[in-house]
Amino acid sequence: VERSKYCEACKKIYQKPNCAECPDKCPDLWKCNYSAFNLWLQINTQWRAVSGGVIGLDYTAVSYIANILNIEINECVFKKIKRLEMYTLKRQAEKGSD
Repeated sequence: VERSKYCEACKKIYQKPNCAECPDKCPDLWKCNYSAFNLWLQINTQWRAVSGGVIGLDYTAVSYIANILNIEINECVFKKIKRLEMYTLKRQAEKGSD
C-alpha cells in the first residue's frame, strides 16, 4: 500500500516518470517463481496466531488453497514459501522489538 501511494505521488509530480530507473522499483519476477509468488499472494491471510502473536502459516490451509489454484506444492515451491514465511516472521519480530 505504501508503495502504491508513493508511485501515485511520483506520477503526479513527474508527469512522465522513468519508473524503470526508480530505486524503489520492484524487481522483475522470474518465471520460475510465478507459482510460489501466486500462491504467496493467495495465502497471505492464512497465519496461525497465539496470544503472543503470529507463529507461522497454517499449512493445512496453504495446501487447500494450492489445490484450488492447481499449484503443485513440490519441494521447490515449498522452500520458497518457507523462505517468505521466515522473512515475514523476522520482519514482524523486528517491528515488535522497536
